[in-house]
Amino acid sequence: MNRLSKIYECFIVTAPPKTPYAASEKIGWVEKHLGPEWVSRMIITDQKTLLFGDALIDDAPDPLGVKSFKPYWVHFPFKQDWNENLAKDGKRVDWSDAEKRLEVFFRDEYVPRKEIPDQPAPGA
Repeated sequence: MNRLSKIYECFIVTAPPKTPYAASEKIGWVEKHLGPEWVSRMIITDQKTLLFGDALIDDAPDPLGVKSFKPYWVHFPFKQDWNENLAKDGKRVDWSDAEKRLEVFFRDEYVPRKEIPDQPAPGA
């Protein structure tokens, strides 16, 4: 994560279960294992497709929201036993190859999108 954040603007996007302490436990885990500087880079949402970005590394075969909205980002599944069926497209990554795979993506495959048009201020 730290190496990737030197090259890219990185955030941690998480969708903890809807229980009273799940979000605070997730924040505590990030602070303990990644450091307090990562807590301010956390986005807690159950609709990841509402986020604007270029790439999402996520272990879910279908990140939350993809059946409702077309995402702005390209999904790179993080290698887990439960998403092994996604290996055929060559996008599955783990921490040993994520940096290289993203480098290839941005060099050879990435097509810049048009920026989101400015929205008028509410009530304007």
